[in-house]
Amino acid sequence: MFDGGKITKWRQGDYEISIRQMNPFRSMKVLGDLQKILLPVIGGAVEGLKDSSDNAEMVAAIGGALGQIAGNVDGDKLEKACDLLLDTEYLAFKGPNDKQFRAVSKDDLAAIYTGRPWDLLALCAKIFDVNFLDFSTSSSVPTGIQKAVRDIRQMISDGAGTISAE
Repeated sequence: MFDGGKITKWRQGDYEISIRQMNPFRSMKVLGDLQKILLPVIGGAVEGLKDSSDNAEMVAAIGGALGQIAGNVDGDKLEKACDLLLDTEYLAFKGPNDKQFRAVSKDDLAAIYTGRPWDLLALCAKIFDVNFLDFSTSSSVPTGIQKAVRDIRQMISDGAGTISAE
């Protein structure tokens, strides 16, 4: 029985979010659905990088691809991507008056993030990071790509909240 993956705690404003890695089979389903939304936009940038060993070029290209996502992903696709990532089975939160984490519901998320859609997107990016961008135990991802992703993760974390792993 799956007892849960690594837990990452992430602070946004007055709230601390606990993000547990998804069951690997669930994460494959989520990744498969997300790639239908994201890969057509990112594909061109990644194709241009396959022979590049320059990390700066990789970061720039992936950053450009993320900009293309913002310009080419409509509301329905964005909502679907958020729904896939915001699986409440893998999230908990602690508010300013809470002593311990508690299960989060979609209503809790709506209450926390009403009027703060960019913060909700930052949470989705962090969930994606926790589940799909940790290459520390993977031996099949090229070092250059790992470095580029680490640089992008750093840019995201610098602007979106404080990250700590448990």
